[in-house]
Parts: sequence; structure tokens; C-alpha cells
Amino acid sequence: MLFRSKLQEECTLRYAGGKLVEKTTVVGAQTRSERWSYADGRLQEYQLFVDGEVKRRETSTWKDGLLESTRVEEDGTVQISRWTYDALGRTILMEKRSESGELIGRTEYGRSMPTVPIHFALSLGGG
Repeated sequence: MLFRSKLQEECTLRYAGGKLVEKTTVVGAQTRSERWSYADGRLQEYQLFVDGEVKRRETSTWKDGLLESTRVEEDGTVQISRWTYDALGRTILMEKRSESGELIGRTEYGRSMPTVPIHFALSLGGG
């Protein structure tokens, strides 16, 4: 990005298999690099580096094509999110816990029961 004819930011993107796998941004003296890795077309791991030091790491696990859990390591803490699905594959619950298992947050996704419209045709006689 140029501002008043001075380079402010330089960004490099790298793709593999049609997916973004690395983004490097240089702003002044700081280099920020993000990396993504995939398995079976799904995000497996994300890493953020600032000046070569790992700042954030996320790993995801998948089961039957659905996101099962995500583990996020950042600033010395670990948070684990887990998803629960109904028989149709719709999210019904997401819980976020600390590495020790302490509940941090919980979201329940309510859905009304499916209904089937019933139509009546009444005849009062007369043929």
C-alpha cells in the first residue's frame, strides 16, 4: 500500500491446490506471517507468526464431514471449542472450555420442530 508515495505495507500471498496457504505482511520492521494447512479439503491448522515467533495456533478436527473441535493456543492460554449436531447435521450446541475443562461459554441453537401442513377438504353433502 502506498501513502504519499511511501510504501506502508507489503503483502505476499501463496496458494496451493486453489487454497490460500500462506500470507506474509511486512509493515515497517514487523513481519506478520499466517499459514493454513488442509486435509481432505478442510482446514486442519492455522498459525500466526509475528517476527518469526508463534503468536496463535488453531487446530481443527473433523468427523463425518462436520467440525468436531477447535483448539486455540494464544498468549499462553488454550481454549477448546466442541460442536454437537443433530441427526440432520445441524449445529445444536457449541461449548468453549479452558484446557483444564472449565466452561468459558456455551451456545445452544434452538430449532422448532418440523411441521407438516395438513389440508382438510370438507363436504357437506349434496354430491
